Amino acid sequence: MSFEQVIQLLQNIDKKLDILINHNNTNNNIINKIISIREKDNYHTYAESNYIKKCLEGKGHTADFKLFKNIHLQSGYEYPIKIINRKILSYYNGVEWIDNDIIDVCKIILNNIQNAYMKENVFENSSKNPQKFIENQKHILAINDVKYIKKFSTLLYKFFKN
Repeated sequence: MSFEQVIQLLQNIDKKLDILINHNNTNNNIINKIISIREKDNYHTYAESNYIKKCLEGKGHTADFKLFKNIHLQSGYEYPIKIINRKILSYYNGVEWIDNDIIDVCKIILNNIQNAYMKENVFENSSKNPQKFIENQKHILAINDVKYIKKFSTLLYKFFKN
């Protein structure tokens, strides 16, 4: 093999390596454009405090689902959930895609929503209307109810199956 052939071979390898590096960077950019459903304490990073309060005052699974959509379905981001079948979803946890039961995924999402609501529903902010604070707390606690989780899972499934 001549010196020119070795140089040509090395240049071809370098070009292929550049293609692989660019392809890998493109894939990493896609992954970075998904907001993990596990980011419990960062809902305030993605939604304004007033919007979270407005959803809390809606006191229902539809308002909670609006908050989920507002945070996770922002323009430029990929959906953090993929439907496998009626009972199994694949969700992005910040590192990888995980297949899990739809109810378990809804529990994660609703726990995140609960945490966001708890940060907003502070008694000091409701001192003029303590009844509002109590009603909000009742809703926050009701989010853990089995029937509530099932209703939320139905909304989630219907949205992502389309």
